[in-house]
Amino acid sequence: MAHSARQLEATRRWKARNRDRVAETNRAWRERNPKQRDHAWEAANPEAHRAGMAVTWALRTGALVRPDGCEICDAGGLLHAHHPDYLVPLAVWWLCPSCHRTLHALQDRMTA
Repeated sequence: MAHSARQLEATRRWKARNRDRVAETNRAWRERNPKQRDHAWEAANPEAHRAGMAVTWALRTGALVRPDGCEICDAGGLLHAHHPDYLVPLAVWWLCPSCHRTLHALQDRMTA
């Protein structure tokens, strides 16, 4: 297991053992930083926001499981859930940040 994978797993275990502490820290941060959440983006992109929240909830409840590697390059680490269609919120492609950026750049060129 690579160092970053070990570190990620250790962080996950710690957060699982300290859920109340993590929740309180997050709540306090949100109180100190009320403008950090991009309400304008959420209002302008309601389908994308709902799809993202559906994935978050499915991951928390175990209905959706994040794989170990990117679906394009098989890189490990933190993977993003890419929605090809926001109307099917749990049908996602799991991509590393690099492949996710590249995919969006290609999509932007195709629509421009």
